[in-house]
Amino acid sequence: MLLRLLNRLDDSTGGRVPVDGSPIGEADVLALRRRVVLVGQRPVLLTASVAAELRVGHGDLATEDADRLLVTVGLPAHYRRRSTSDLSGGQVQRLCQARARWHRKGCWRSRPATWIPRARSMP
Repeated sequence: MLLRLLNRLDDSTGGRVPVDGSPIGEADVLALRRRVVLVGQRPVLLTASVAAELRVGHGDLATEDADRLLVTVGLPAHYRRRSTSDLSGGQVQRLCQARARWHRKGCWRSRPATWIPRARSMP
């Protein structure tokens, strides 16, 4: 339900849903949808290595930034050198969260539902 509210697919029937201090109903729908990413229980990986997965869509990710992204989502920096086929389901979710952060979006983890805001210090 919360993802439907954040994507403006439903309107709140009670209470307030603020986004950046303003009611969600006043937010630009397309701009809001660009900020929300769903990482499901079984996310899809597109490449064979963790480093390449982080660079999907943006090949300019520096090694230091990749390491910081991994640490931010709870994975050791050395995982950058691992194959994606060696990752557990939870590690795949965290990798997808890191990829979403690089794309300057926030990320919801579906179980437990946890909002991971975009890091201010990331480029």
